[in-house]
Amino acid sequence: MNSFDQIRSHLESGLPILYPTETLWGLGVDVTNLQAVESLYKLKLRDNTKPMSILVKDIHQATQLVDCDPEALELMSLFWPGPVTFVLSDPDNKWGAVTASSKFVGLRCSA
Repeated sequence: MNSFDQIRSHLESGLPILYPTETLWGLGVDVTNLQAVESLYKLKLRDNTKPMSILVKDIHQATQLVDCDPEALELMSLFWPGPVTFVLSDPDNKWGAVTASSKFVGLRCSA
């Protein structure tokens, strides 16, 4: 099993991973796994009223998670991958567990 398969297996099991970004090390879980997200809040001793961002691999994945307007897509193409988090509308609160039930979600594509 290669390292990517090991990471995927770890995430699919609901366990956290540690990953580098341009600015700091991130601690993350599979955002589609509600129990994993709740565990991450506990592990980080983070108040669940404070939102967390979602790490994406590219613009295409971002567009699968939320509706991105043309202006956001243009800016993403300029600044991603890189140390910029885009805060986008999530009107249906699809990512409420990560966003502290706000109507916005932060997406980041690290280099």
